[in-house]
Amino acid sequence: MVEGLSRLEGLRPVLAERIILKVSMVCSGMSSRESTRRYIADAGVDPQAARRICYRGDGWPGRFRVYGDDERLLLDRPYLEDAVVHVVSRDHYLRCWNCVDHWGRLADVVACDPWTRDVVEHERKGWSALMSRTERGHEAVTSAIEHGALVTRPITMEDMLGYNRPLVLGPDHPRHAWMAAYQLIFRRRWKYLWPVMRNLFRGRPAGLRTTLKARLQTVYYY
Repeated sequence: MVEGLSRLEGLRPVLAERIILKVSMVCSGMSSRESTRRYIADAGVDPQAARRICYRGDGWPGRFRVYGDDERLLLDRPYLEDAVVHVVSRDHYLRCWNCVDHWGRLADVVACDPWTRDVVEHERKGWSALMSRTERGHEAVTSAIEHGALVTRPITMEDMLGYNRPLVLGPDHPRHAWMAAYQLIFRRRWKYLWPVMRNLFRGRPAGLRTTLKARLQTVYYY
């Protein structure tokens, strides 16, 4: 999202004067509507009966809940043990699969959940990790602390990376394979042909089938 916003600023410079702070999340991807619909249906709930869906909430890590008419609870599952596997990881938006910036490098402030065993097992207050990426972001966080809007304690950069270790992308990370397939198939950037072929030779065709499917269909991840 923040990458798109930054590109929009380049097209419409006036936005740079109006956007005073860019805040991003550390993000592994957003589940598609289709994955949510299938998950609800597999649980025996008619997706057409859903009036409100909460992916998180009620403590941390939270619960996945579906409400019908008159706020009647139709489905209640633990996020971490169930929904995060069957909803979040099943189908992402295609743009998410081809993103290699999970750390909001163009944002002023980045926030994330502290996904470590100790925090998951013992923390219920909902602490988040913050990282200031720019001077503007640092000033905003400092001001929020001074005015009592934030309660903080210092962490190291290694702590920050450790909270979302699977999103620390090296050159052999599957996300790079997704990105190469997307650039080759959608953008016709032939320099990515060799990375795609190399991944195939290594028996790692990550993203190739899905990207081809998306290219051949009018409607795919939505």
